[in-house]
Amino acid sequence: PDVGGGFGSKIYHYAEEAIVVWAAEKVRRPIKWTAQRGEAFMTDAHGRDHITDVTLALDESHKFVALKVDTMANMGAYLSTFSTCVPTYLYATLLAGVYPPPLISAHVRAVFTNTAPVDAYRGAGRPEAAYLIERIVDHAARELKEKQEKKNKK
Repeated sequence: PDVGGGFGSKIYHYAEEAIVVWAAEKVRRPIKWTAQRGEAFMTDAHGRDHITDVTLALDESHKFVALKVDTMANMGAYLSTFSTCVPTYLYATLLAGVYPPPLISAHVRAVFTNTAPVDAYRGAGRPEAAYLIERIVDHAARELKEKQEKKNKK
C-alpha cells in the first residue's frame, strides 16, 4: 500500500497501535485507527531539538585543529526507540562533516522535557551535525575575513 513519506516517524511503536490490537481482540473484529494530521503533529516522535555551544580551533595557517561541542539534546517526556542514539552515535560521530579536524570533543547531555518524544526522523542526527559544522565554518570564515580586512587597512 501507498504509505507516503516520513518513514522516520513510523519507526517508533505508538501506544495507539497496541490499544487497537487489544481492542480488536476484545470485540473480535478488525478495527481501523487513523490519526488526524493535528493529532500526529502533537504526539508523533519529533526530531532535532538541540541547544549547542561549539568552538572551532584553527592553527596559524587556518587549518582545523580541534572542534569542541557541548549539546543539550531534548528527549521529550519519555524515551522512544532510537532517542538516545540520535544525539550521540548518529550525531556526535559525524561532527567533522567533510572537514578533517584531528581532535573532536563532543559532550552531549540528554534531558527530559514536557514535549513529544524525539526519535529517528529524516536523517537522524546527520542534519544536526551538518548544520553545526557548516555554521561554525561560516562563522570562522567571516571572522578571518574581518581580521584580514583590518590588517589590510593598516
